[in-house]
Amino acid sequence: MSSERKENSTDNINRNELLITCPFMRALTMIEGRWKLVIICRLRDHGNQSFSGFQKLIPNASKRMLAKALNELVADNIVHKQKSNSYPISTSYSLSEHGINLLPVIEQLKEWGLKVKPQIEPIY
Repeated sequence: MSSERKENSTDNINRNELLITCPFMRALTMIEGRWKLVIICRLRDHGNQSFSGFQKLIPNASKRMLAKALNELVADNIVHKQKSNSYPISTSYSLSEHGINLLPVIEQLKEWGLKVKPQIEPIY
């Protein structure tokens, strides 16, 4: 069975309406997922990266999931994908203007996360 949402399901219709009418949901959808914020932060901290550069910076991400997250970030205009005209052809990823504008928001989320960090109690 496909993991994609059924196009005519009530849940999908409600989600699509929220994405159109609610800028908060639209923004969260663009950065949701296990690796998207990690990719954005790696670009912030390390500058432009090739796909193999990301594999070194994020070794726990599978190639498939890394490629999926990058493609979604490119489609949402958060990350810019640049192909070289030289041989061999190489691809470089960088933060777009929208991605750069997102950085202060991510920093605020990080600060908030540090403030509300749950206390981890030892298990005996």
